[in-house]
Amino acid sequence: MPGDESVGVALVVAGESVLPGISHFLKGDVGDGLRYGILGILARAKWGPVGLGLVVAGSTYKAVTGQHLVSQLGLGRALHTEPAASPAPAPVAKEAKA
Repeated sequence: MPGDESVGVALVVAGESVLPGISHFLKGDVGDGLRYGILGILARAKWGPVGLGLVVAGSTYKAVTGQHLVSQLGLGRALHTEPAASPAPAPVAKEAKA
């Protein structure tokens, strides 16, 4: 049934809004659950409901799709790419002695 998936996502959002990372715990991914839980507590303490909302959005997206929201938006590319190699310096020509 097509509605089953949307009900599942709604339950994930409800659970995440109460305790960020809870859906990861339920899937058995304790590491992500702890990360999002701690991050949610810190974000709420620092930025209030807006910070908590951002963490909940990221955790929900990761729980539903398996991808990080930051990388999906293209914001994480700078963190995961290696710096471009700088071009080699041009050789210096030696002057001929007369």
